[in-house]
Amino acid sequence: MKAPIQRSDELLDRIEARRPLLIAIDGADGIGKSSLASWLAWQLGMPAVHLDLFLTSLHPIQWLGADLKRAVDRRLDLKRPVIVEGVMVLDALDQIGRKADFVVYVEGVGGIGLAEQLVEYQDVRRPSSADFSLDGYSD
Repeated sequence: MKAPIQRSDELLDRIEARRPLLIAIDGADGIGKSSLASWLAWQLGMPAVHLDLFLTSLHPIQWLGADLKRAVDRRLDLKRPVIVEGVMVLDALDQIGRKADFVVYVEGVGGIGLAEQLVEYQDVRRPSSADFSLDGYSD
């Protein structure tokens, strides 16, 4: 069984202090983004949208934009908070015309062969500019 992600309680305190509407959790695959999103959703009483459910292609990475937009817009249009997590989440949010109020970057190395896309993405998105960063799981 995996241990909880370190500093997750500190993250929860930071989020509760700001109460953002749209929380994005970014990072490589397989490092704990989904686990963190599910835990935060449980703690904060809000849903988590997992980008993996909207993937249509990995090379290049693409999502079902209209479906993702509908899922996110339904919450935000009613001023209800939502968590969106996944690899390259900020690109997915751009695709649907949304911007995160709070970005969490989970550090670590993934494993499904997205290395080139992630390097390009991170050059543009600058994970260091996230509102909160923490270490994910490592094998």
